[in-house]
Amino acid sequence: MRNMLFAHGEEHVRLRRAFKTSLAKIGQRRLRATITRVADHLIDSFVGDGQADIVSQYAIPLPGAVLARLFGFPAQESERLQQAILTLLAGGEEALDANATLHGLIDTQVARRRQEPRADLVTWLLEEGLSFDETRETVWLAINAGVGSSTAWTANTCALLARTEDTRIDLRSGLRHIPGVMREVLWDHTPVQQVIGRVATADADLYGTIVRRGDLLVVSPAGANLDHARIGGDSHRSTYAEDNSSHLSWGNGAHECPAQGLAFALVQGGVERLWTRLDDLHLTDPDQPTRWNPSIIVRIPARLPVSWDARRARARAETLAPLGDR
Repeated sequence: MRNMLFAHGEEHVRLRRAFKTSLAKIGQRRLRATITRVADHLIDSFVGDGQADIVSQYAIPLPGAVLARLFGFPAQESERLQQAILTLLAGGEEALDANATLHGLIDTQVARRRQEPRADLVTWLLEEGLSFDETRETVWLAINAGVGSSTAWTANTCALLARTEDTRIDLRSGLRHIPGVMREVLWDHTPVQQVIGRVATADADLYGTIVRRGDLLVVSPAGANLDHARIGGDSHRSTYAEDNSSHLSWGNGAHECPAQGLAFALVQGGVERLWTRLDDLHLTDPDQPTRWNPSIIVRIPARLPVSWDARRARARAETLAPLGDR
């Protein structure tokens, strides 16, 4: 595809620069307001129930809705876009059809913005000089990677909050903060577990493992982040998780994730808003083990039933300024 993932050298630099320049045009105030508005809309839909599946009702729709707005997709296409991405990432018999749907939605949006530019990422990519195909395939890459990884990161951070009373106590007392909890998740449950299908371009000896030119490789950030030989075992893990950013969840080198700031802001904004409004959320059944989505690419709990005091949550909502509407 004609995007930065598959390019190298000067071509890669050109495509990556266009993407990063476009991202930089998203104002922080607009970004925070968009995240908060989407988060409040989702929370309002279930806050009075006192219980919810926080994966399907919050962690999954939040990143897709935010990114759809930033890329300028009409509201009525947001749900189809999100569903196509998640079906594609899950693999299986429906993945190819989902990819076709996704391409169709993106093609339509790029064509719209060529005719009617607006203040969104698709317009800014075109203004950076990318062709129709380059814009379409850059959007395909960015929105797939963004929705998949941000959904998993949000879901696993919510899972840690709901499952671990010590974490909730530390947050309430100010001993920890949400960004620190998010970094712990990057170490223990990195959103992108495996990068599927990289091909070796030269023979290599990786610590006694012979890799031949042309071999198909599966790169595992999850395995790297959990490597006891590197970290020193479980007893040393707590010293790594909170403030150490030497994990490989962002990748490394020339192809390191170019949207780290956006991803961090999206997940932090979503989790902090949920915590602000439901700071007593907890697992509905604490003895129920986590069941994981079958994808081997992204690590997402299949379900996360949580509960809270609905009356208390409604009272808290009345004291909160509607930040997302300003």
